[in-house]
Amino acid sequence: MGERSVCKCLFDFNVNSFSVFQDMQLTVEKIKRAVIRSGRISCLLAALFFGLNGTALGQTSEEYRLKAAFIVNFAKFSQWPKEAFASPDDPLSLCVVREKRMRHFFASIEGVTIGGRELDVRYMDEKEDVEGCHMLFFSEEVRRSTFTEMFADVKGKAVLTIGETENFASDGGGINFIVEDKKLRFEINRETAAEQEIKLSSQLLNLAILVDSNK
Repeated sequence: MGERSVCKCLFDFNVNSFSVFQDMQLTVEKIKRAVIRSGRISCLLAALFFGLNGTALGQTSEEYRLKAAFIVNFAKFSQWPKEAFASPDDPLSLCVVREKRMRHFFASIEGVTIGGRELDVRYMDEKEDVEGCHMLFFSEEVRRSTFTEMFADVKGKAVLTIGETENFASDGGGINFIVEDKKLRFEINRETAAEQEIKLSSQLLNLAILVDSNK
């Protein structure tokens, strides 16, 4: 099934949106802005997941631009329980663990409105308290032993854990970025998301590679 067919099956098809991706040489920065502006999963997002030009992933900076845009859309199509926020005006907090090199890419999404809440980006090391975090992004610099310990800290809390390390999702993380055939995709562990009382959109699940936890 081609990209256009996938879009027709899964999403409210928008010809104007899809045409943006006919030229896969479009800059990643333009793609990122288009995805962030999108209020729903559309063919903009599907094209990113299924038809991304592999040359963009040859450069670490471009890869992180895309990951930042993906994270915004993960949040847009996830639902946190009301109890996760102290008030209706509280921001949605993305806590980035040990990613000093690419901070400016995450800073570019700070302040984006998601579900009526502004996205707040915090940077932290492994020893800091995760209180107030709604999403945790673990860079590849974080050791497996460290992020599994932090999983225990957020167990039973409404915190969506996102990583970019092999077996991150099957080790108990919520969402994990992977590269397949030079295309950026992601895995989702539904069991973890359910334990954290975060409801993931069926549309988001349809785009993911679903994995189970290692027992």
